[in-house]
Amino acid sequence: MKPLPQIPISDLTFWNWVARNLANFDTVSAIPTVEKLKNGDAIIYESGTTRRLYVNVNGTIRFLGINNANKIIDLDGDTSIEVERTADGDIVWIKTAGSDRIKIDASGNVFIGDGGVTNYLKIEPDGTIEFNGGGTVFDDIRTPITAIRITGPGGTTPPDEVLYKGSVVLAFGGAGTDDEKGFFVVQIPHSYKEGSDITPHIHWTPEDNTAGNVRWIVTYSWANYGSAFPGETTDPQVFACDTITDKHQKDVFTAISGTGKKISSMLLCSIQREDSDGTDTYNNKDAYLLEIDFHFEMDMTGSRQALTK
Repeated sequence: MKPLPQIPISDLTFWNWVARNLANFDTVSAIPTVEKLKNGDAIIYESGTTRRLYVNVNGTIRFLGINNANKIIDLDGDTSIEVERTADGDIVWIKTAGSDRIKIDASGNVFIGDGGVTNYLKIEPDGTIEFNGGGTVFDDIRTPITAIRITGPGGTTPPDEVLYKGSVVLAFGGAGTDDEKGFFVVQIPHSYKEGSDITPHIHWTPEDNTAGNVRWIVTYSWANYGSAFPGETTDPQVFACDTITDKHQKDVFTAISGTGKKISSMLLCSIQREDSDGTDTYNNKDAYLLEIDFHFEMDMTGSRQALTK
């Protein structure tokens, strides 16, 4: 026989009662009150298929519901721990306020959120974490101006590096003839949700509070490793100056389809101010580029293998 656990002397009254009454499955026909149970006593109440255990702890009735030998439930039945939702399912379900919150399946996967239906965090038996549905998160792939090449082939006009607020920014001029351009590359990180879209955006500030519009162009070609780079795509956008001196502006380009795209894929890119176009009306003024980034969706903190999710 397995030895009984050590129990403090103060708990002997309670445990003696539990051993005597649970062994005999004593029942009562109504929900007990404090008067019916002495301090430390416990009793089983049965009604149809519902079985409940009540314990008097220092004058307060504590309740433990046991239904059909497979579920522990609260008094109003909307919160439970269930181990046999389907015959021999080998799945543990935890529900609160009428909704499934946690599921542990037969393989040891843990689903936290809506129990693995749509929006949830999944923890695999080896500790790998995966985000799903509304559980995914977003981050930026950052390209600071220090990662932007401003020297290019003949015929390409580079922006100027200028001192600004104790640092250096790239000043894209507005003389109307230069169309200055910088070049950069981006590698998609291992936390990327494969197949999801990414969205370029720029952080910049106008030279002063003069009103006007700046026409920016992002150009890119995106390819998985092992695949050919396609012809480049050009996305021109016109963004208004906020007319507030030194204001940090963030403006968003068109989302780029990620259909079929994988981790470690790469984009060949450029950023240009097309001040020669008539829609650029911030005339003879510089637009200071601080950084260009790409919003991307994450479904893991990395990848399961070095080259695959």
